[in-house]
Amino acid sequence: MTALPDDLARELTATVTSYAGLTPAVSLAYAQDEDIVTAGWEATPDTLFQAASISKAVTAVLALCLAADGKLSLDDDIANAIHTWSLPPLVTSSGEWRPRITLRQLLCHGAGLSVRGFPGYRRDEPVPSLLDILDGRPPANTDPIRSVGIPGLAAAYSGGGYAVIQQLIEDVAERPFGDLAAERILAPLGMESATFEQPIPPELEPRVAPGFSAGKPIEGGWHVYPELAAAGLWCTPTDLVRFARGMQRAFNGERGALIPQWLVAEMVTPQMPRWGLGVSLYGTPENPYFGHTGGNAGYRCEFVASAHRGPATAVMTNADEGGLVVPALLNQLARRLGWSALARHGLAGETSIDFRGTCETASGSVIALEATATGAMLTVGDQDPLPFDIVDEHTLATADGRISVTLNSDQASRAAGFTLRQCDQEIVVTRRES
Repeated sequence: MTALPDDLARELTATVTSYAGLTPAVSLAYAQDEDIVTAGWEATPDTLFQAASISKAVTAVLALCLAADGKLSLDDDIANAIHTWSLPPLVTSSGEWRPRITLRQLLCHGAGLSVRGFPGYRRDEPVPSLLDILDGRPPANTDPIRSVGIPGLAAAYSGGGYAVIQQLIEDVAERPFGDLAAERILAPLGMESATFEQPIPPELEPRVAPGFSAGKPIEGGWHVYPELAAAGLWCTPTDLVRFARGMQRAFNGERGALIPQWLVAEMVTPQMPRWGLGVSLYGTPENPYFGHTGGNAGYRCEFVASAHRGPATAVMTNADEGGLVVPALLNQLARRLGWSALARHGLAGETSIDFRGTCETASGSVIALEATATGAMLTVGDQDPLPFDIVDEHTLATADGRISVTLNSDQASRAAGFTLRQCDQEIVVTRRES
């Protein structure tokens, strides 16, 4: 591993400093030729963070390994393979209806299942079994995972679907999920610090960056996540870059790759809008990029990489507010390192429209839009400012893509207003003239 060049270190340090007080520790890594460059602020390259939902990308590759072995199929009904648990049917006026759900649908959040995410458990709390989590039984602190939509019609993010994948993998492999992931993914890819062990082993605790929220430590330092497939990975940014490199080798058909080229091609092919198998998709069909964000209690992180050999980077923080720092650093790295093709939500995005100013909704809510070094900041009333990335000439979006703004420009290339989209609703906003 290599340290940052001095000039880049100064630039990134200035960015981290500009967000002072938001997150105690920041760590990043990126691929450069055959080396990995690392940097940290109150963190070393060996400092451990919770990877949160980035776990789903690793889970997807583990599932694809089993598909390559012939133990799983992307398109068969999972009811034919999972035997420890079954998804209850929906009760209709004319009887029961059982959805046919496939592994492909689970991996791309298209299975129509409930439970978006998991809050984790304090270290002094009882930890539920996977079956408790699936059925929402105490001590589980989330609802049972159930069908809430028709599979295959739309993407609806579901951490619950990945709990189902965890049970599916354990059933067909007849091995604990964490052990199998270590053997098939973490060790072969050289992810030396990564582990799915929950709780984290005592000997690794001194390396952990304890989580923070609103400037205060998370009680007990961090939460325990028995939902391994959805949120249970501990690792470093270097581990995530090595994971990305492993996917690049497979995508390019290199000898000794972890999974066959045709399977990793499925992974980075859109299955639902913006979703491949276990990863978010950016870029273009000719130059695809993949990645994932992560957010557990007290942790925010993201990795993104080209499917081809080339750019791969990860940033990890130990605070809920780290979600502001992560996209800022990724944007800066992309621009500084010349990754101009990285046209994901905001990386290298630009607009000529002057969107700065104060606007108002029909109901009288005041919304302010400000330009930042890496995109925009939107403030509604007394809410904290929310960062937006520049996607293209007319579009801003949050890093997870769940809230977007479409700019309406006038003849002077100034935004006359915009349409804000969230929760399947469109809100028309008009510029307030001074």
